[in-house]
Amino acid sequence: MIDPQPTTLEGHGVRLEPLGMEHQDGIRDAAADGELWNLFFTFVPEPDGTEAYIRLALDGQAAGHMLPWVVCDAATDQVIGSTRYHDIVAEIDRVEIGYTWYAASRQRSHVNTACKILLLEHAFDELGCAVVGLRTDIHNLRSQRAIEALGAKRDGVLRHHSARKDGSPRDDVMYSILLHEWPGVRRHLETRLWRHGIFGNSGSGKSTLAGQLVESHALPSLDLDTIVWEPGQVAVQRAPEAVLADLQAFLAAHDSWIVEGCYGELIEAAAGRCTKLIFLNPGLDTCLANNRRRPWEPHKYESPEEQDAMLAPLQEWVEDYYEREGSWSYTAHRTIFDEHPGDKVEYT
Repeated sequence: MIDPQPTTLEGHGVRLEPLGMEHQDGIRDAAADGELWNLFFTFVPEPDGTEAYIRLALDGQAAGHMLPWVVCDAATDQVIGSTRYHDIVAEIDRVEIGYTWYAASRQRSHVNTACKILLLEHAFDELGCAVVGLRTDIHNLRSQRAIEALGAKRDGVLRHHSARKDGSPRDDVMYSILLHEWPGVRRHLETRLWRHGIFGNSGSGKSTLAGQLVESHALPSLDLDTIVWEPGQVAVQRAPEAVLADLQAFLAAHDSWIVEGCYGELIEAAAGRCTKLIFLNPGLDTCLANNRRRPWEPHKYESPEEQDAMLAPLQEWVEDYYEREGSWSYTAHRTIFDEHPGDKVEYT
């Protein structure tokens, strides 16, 4: 029989701390990011209701049917939301995950996936749960999509099943993950956290590696060449502010992604969101040979002949990689890699 107790869970850039009265200010500030209490289908406290919100959660913990956490950014210690186990039925090894909300600035990011991995790992691998349930309001379509994206199975709708915070009756959409489904769900969630930045000299194999990852894991990918240069024109750069805006829009639109290119300033802009930085540094001879063997890239050149005509200047540019200055140089790439505090790997 499971016995859930308060514990700290940390990983993937977030930390779940057992909720306590000392978190009042953090909870209040996180809820104010988007004024989340105005969403009728959520259980987010208004500013003057934060103390009562925490006390009610702790009463549920004392009664044995809840286990609440605050969600913190592991890098800054900032409180960015809250979540909990609830409707705990120890006799049948069941918990539900719910009462989850995040500051508006952290929604549509890796945070929800990271929290769910931590909570599911603890439930299945540490507590020994046989099933983990999730539920949401029938009107909360975003939450339904998010739960289904986790890999949970929809069990059905319980009509007129619970009360919203305003007292109105709520239809609950019920989901669950069974123990034997957990390994597949774990693999799926871990892939959703992949945010890889791949960089190096032209010809180092960036596009090849990115293509392999995209094909094997169905990840969104951005070839930085496609946003740096004016479409249909050779060697005409777009305005830097437009390029950066396109990069930021891509990163914001996807939970997981691959970004690849030689543009150090853009890799550096993305590095803070990367779960892994990959520096391809196979050496000059390999890069030159790879460029000579490179197939036609129709997204960059209108014809194979046009691509062939650009090979000689490209090779000159590749040879200059170790000597030139600026953000597209070996020196800049080496600095970005060496100073990156997160997970990283260099292939030579």
